[in-house]
Amino acid sequence: MHTVVTELCSGCDVCLPPCPVDCIEMVPAVGADAIWGQSRADAARERFERRGSRHERERRERAERLAAAGAQGEADPDAEKKRAIIQAAIERARARRQGT
Repeated sequence: MHTVVTELCSGCDVCLPPCPVDCIEMVPAVGADAIWGQSRADAARERFERRGSRHERERRERAERLAAAGAQGEADPDAEKKRAIIQAAIERARARRQGT
């Protein structure tokens, strides 16, 4: 079940597409809820920056892992099997295309 935390909601609509039952409705805020204070804006900016930092760190760590695996000569033990499966699928597709 999805929950919208109204005090953290910025109204960006990101939660709408993944909602499996289309139960989220973006209703314009009125009164005091319509105005974001500096503290809410700062908290939203901080969350945004933390998310960006996390994504950058994960991207960097993945690149380092891949580089380390390549430098050590670690190959996928199933790589040859995967290539053979893909090649067989390509050949079946070509045969089907030539047969029609």
